[in-house]
Amino acid sequence: MAIKDLFEKPQQILTSADAETTTEGKVESIDNLDAVLRQKEEFVPYIDHASASNFAIYGSAEKYYEDAIKAIYREYPYDGSLHEKKEFELNLNYLTRYVLEKRYPRTNGHITLATNATYSGLTGSYGTVSSNEYIKITGGPHTASNLQFGVEGMIGKPLYETFKYSNKLDSNPYTTAGLSKGQKLGSQLSNLRFDPASGQTVEFWLKKDSFDSTKTKREVVFDLWNNKTMGATPDSTAGRFLIELT
Repeated sequence: MAIKDLFEKPQQILTSADAETTTEGKVESIDNLDAVLRQKEEFVPYIDHASASNFAIYGSAEKYYEDAIKAIYREYPYDGSLHEKKEFELNLNYLTRYVLEKRYPRTNGHITLATNATYSGLTGSYGTVSSNEYIKITGGPHTASNLQFGVEGMIGKPLYETFKYSNKLDSNPYTTAGLSKGQKLGSQLSNLRFDPASGQTVEFWLKKDSFDSTKTKREVVFDLWNNKTMGATPDSTAGRFLIELT
């Protein structure tokens, strides 16, 4: 071993292009890596935000929590990249971060459907019930046209503010961020976009103890439809993706 090997070797300085090549396939993006490093170096004070008495000395404790919840449901990048989610968390105050991590409902919960339905025969393969039970979700982006979830509507506002809380869609976020896309297929489009060429994923847990074929021969679990005419003379742009149990 030479004497020079005992000393620290000089650090290599990488350009942005070199860094992107070096981390290709290992991290989502250089920006995400930077956000992760900043998160590790961040100072977080030891304060238990479960009780307002630990931090709320001035002002309304209720207002603190209200503002924290609003900041999350209005601005959290649900369909964003890992980098965008990390940046969102880094820019939060400590109370809002606590609410997001410990109190805000994000992944837990369940529903029970068709518990009180009255069946009155079959229409084709589907059971006819007194009232259908389902969860309806609508793809975006949308305007806040009505007062909903405590978010102000678009009435009496200039146009540039009416889309303030809509989904932020981007067909090529790499170009927007000034990064090289390369062979990556990243996009931020509607979370209900259906494109067999690029692929799609539907994921959920289902617990079903039995199946009563006297009431129905098919049960619809997921129905994605673009509201175009189907049937014998369908609209040329009509599309529907069904997941059913038989």
